[in-house]
Amino acid sequence: MTTYRISDAARRTGLPTSTLRYYERIGLLPAPARTDSGYRAYEERALDRLAFIARAKDLGLRLDDIGGLADLWDADRCGPVQDRLRELITARIDETAAQAAALSILSAELSTFITGLETPAPDAPCGPNCGCHPRVAATPLTYLPSAGSDAACSLDEDDQAGRLAEWQALAGQAIGRSLDLNELRLVFAAVDLRAMAELVAREQRCCPFLSFAISVAPSETTLVITGPADARQLFEALL
Repeated sequence: MTTYRISDAARRTGLPTSTLRYYERIGLLPAPARTDSGYRAYEERALDRLAFIARAKDLGLRLDDIGGLADLWDADRCGPVQDRLRELITARIDETAAQAAALSILSAELSTFITGLETPAPDAPCGPNCGCHPRVAATPLTYLPSAGSDAACSLDEDDQAGRLAEWQALAGQAIGRSLDLNELRLVFAAVDLRAMAELVAREQRCCPFLSFAISVAPSETTLVITGPADARQLFEALL
């Protein structure tokens, strides 16, 4: 049986030797056998496991989750590995969608600021009228999930209650609220934009019949939620 010293294993997997030692220390990689001289001796199976771990890490999965995946992989049954991967990657898609929305919001804020910096600087200290304190309204940012015809939430009853509580907590921060037909509008003086974007991204997956628009301006942030006529009851519950 062919075995590899740690330097050879590192070269074949593209991972630093320090990473191999770290994976061994945290239990992500079983400790290899040792030669009579005390050198680590990695078998092909260990290198295959490392390749699987590296690919999972490239997908942005956390080491704790990868450890469980690698243990399933060791059982030599593909089905459970695919099932768990599907769960983890679906969650990862939600995270990246929320991150993309948050980055778009930040981009809009930066664009607003740079517009203000294009005005001539006054021959005076910084103040409300200089470019360091932009008053130009930000370009609205719109976040729209695809519309569907079935206005039914895919969450179960317990998860729906928890999600509703999250929306009510967000709505409670609003300084202005209005409900007109099938449109709910919330205005915030200050709000955690990242948390809002993450909540919108999660809601997109379970309620694709709703549409969300986030508009960012220097003095306020507006969230508009629209849906079919039978979504009004949900909007009333939020208020």
